[in-house]
Amino acid sequence: MAARHKYKPFHGIQFHPESICSSGTAQEVIAAWWAEAQSWNSNQRQESACVTANVSFRKAPKMNISMRQTVQSPDLTQVLEIDSGSSSRSPSVYSENGSELADQGSLPSTVSHHSSMLSLNEAGFPSTSPQLLTAALPQHSLTVPRIYEIVRTTSNDAVILDSEMHQREVVGTHSIIGVIEPDSLKLEYKIGSNEVRQIQNGKSTLIPLYDFDCDIFCYLQNFIQDYKVDQGDTRVPFWGGLMGYVSYEACLGTVGINSASSVLGEPDICFIFIERSIVVDHPNHQIHVQSIKPHDSNWISSTATALTNIPPSSPLSPPPLSIEPQISYPDASDYQRKIQLCQSSIRSGDSYELCLTTSATVRALHTPDPYPLFLHLRSLNPAPFSAYLRLGKMTLLSSSPERFMSWSRPRTCPSNNPPATKSTVQFRPIKGTVKRYPHGPNRPAMPLSQAEALLSTSKERAENLMIVDLIRHDLHEITPYVTVPKLMVVEEYATVFQLVTVVEGQLIQQPFHPDCTDNKTINPGHNEKRKKRLLTKENNKNGLSVLASSLPPGSMTGAPKRRSCTLLHALEKRPRGVYSGVVGYIDVGGGGDFSVCIRSAVRWEDKNSSHGSEMVEGEIQKTKDGGQKRDQWHIGAGGAITALSDAKAEWEEMEAKLESTMRMFS
Repeated sequence: MAARHKYKPFHGIQFHPESICSSGTAQEVIAAWWAEAQSWNSNQRQESACVTANVSFRKAPKMNISMRQTVQSPDLTQVLEIDSGSSSRSPSVYSENGSELADQGSLPSTVSHHSSMLSLNEAGFPSTSPQLLTAALPQHSLTVPRIYEIVRTTSNDAVILDSEMHQREVVGTHSIIGVIEPDSLKLEYKIGSNEVRQIQNGKSTLIPLYDFDCDIFCYLQNFIQDYKVDQGDTRVPFWGGLMGYVSYEACLGTVGINSASSVLGEPDICFIFIERSIVVDHPNHQIHVQSIKPHDSNWISSTATALTNIPPSSPLSPPPLSIEPQISYPDASDYQRKIQLCQSSIRSGDSYELCLTTSATVRALHTPDPYPLFLHLRSLNPAPFSAYLRLGKMTLLSSSPERFMSWSRPRTCPSNNPPATKSTVQFRPIKGTVKRYPHGPNRPAMPLSQAEALLSTSKERAENLMIVDLIRHDLHEITPYVTVPKLMVVEEYATVFQLVTVVEGQLIQQPFHPDCTDNKTINPGHNEKRKKRLLTKENNKNGLSVLASSLPPGSMTGAPKRRSCTLLHALEKRPRGVYSGVVGYIDVGGGGDFSVCIRSAVRWEDKNSSHGSEMVEGEIQKTKDGGQKRDQWHIGAGGAITALSDAKAEWEEMEAKLESTMRMFS
């Protein structure tokens, strides 16, 4: 789109020379604009040769970042440079120092065993740094559900990140079971509060955030830094750490949008600190039994023995369920009306793309233990980022196909002076969807070639492109080393084909020195004179800080992000909750991995249980309740709306996503 004033030298053009799909003519547009400006000056001004700024075109520096796959994207060899009198230079490129060496050593033959309850000071941080104990054993025929049943404790809480049913070359390679004990530490945060609630052994402690820039993610950075583990098997992505979720409403706070809590009185961010864990390495068929609890070798040995001596069993099948589901579907006319409102906002120039969502409600007979439902879901809808979470009153059953963001453990860059570390950040946005079984579940599936043809249209590619460029923009604010190893590749899932892109960035970090005094400090205890250095948003850029600055997931908002979130908030008129947020872990070794919470069902105990029939705004009640106590499961779904969207087609796409999860209640 372009506009020009009839008489005055006012020109306007809307295009994106920085887009990953911009052609080489993007440079020519800038050059033509500059030539036009010079021509007008030459014709209209007395001193036509005078230019107030020294403007020149120069070669743009190239960044030596290795990529698994070369993407045909434009190389802007000329950029506009305003000479400010200072010389410019290319950013330094750091080299890796090879892989880290695992030094597990051997487990001590005799070590006294005790409960080793986590000891925290008044700032909520541990008194001593933990060490990693681990034992590796062959997986044989053990499945993730079978392992969970063996190590399951009496705690009502549970957390499983399960990739077993849908393994891929670069995602879905590991499954993680957090072993939750009665004394496991839980962290909760509610929107609008300025404190973190720590819960352990039934006792609750409030930690003020004013010492942490009043920022929950700054607090989490400092929390995990104080548990840092330096030695371990680097092939294992998780050694221990925080596992949990961040709701969509909590994500909105990172872009300056104030929102009410998704569920009144319940946490918008919840993590549990995992000291004992089981990690299944699917490609290598290995099980890693791990603990960062002090003097915990007895648990390592007994758990490894239990997993080794378990007799072979047939594959675990979900038990038959008697839940008598009653389903409230979104209203088609209401959803399509909102699609038209989205397109009106797009035509007005308020957004390029809006990810509109809605939800269905399943009212099922009360299930004290929803784990069998998760087993049913994972068998029906295999996904690389499936998850089963029970944290407090919240239960999440997820079959998400989408990684939001991962980051690797920092690796030393010895060539830098002073020494620095490098970490790889990866985003994996999914945008563009077609049904795998367009003619019904009992008919032949669509071939991949046909899906690729359908997803190559300008509408589908535009959906993906706008989110990719949004992510690249967010990442460029933190690092200049941004690449796109995979651009708009079609991937096959149980019920749909999806268009997937991979965006990566390299983070260069200066080492953290806890004894430095040139940063903000805090008094851990009232009677202690020593001070503790804090990581703040300004003095450290790591994977967790990138996570905070990149929320909410662009694939669930649209572009530009903040304005799109504001428009969607006004249109949807309801909280999304855990749906559209992120689920994952923050590792004590310095890494992390979070998925986008889609293809999921969420239940809040007590908040949703009811004895009578209830209507939900914008939904149609299809059946009537018989008076029994029921749980309410909320299932969200949506799609990206652009100027090219067809309201009926968008409704059908949303329905397909909804049905992929709702099938577990059948």
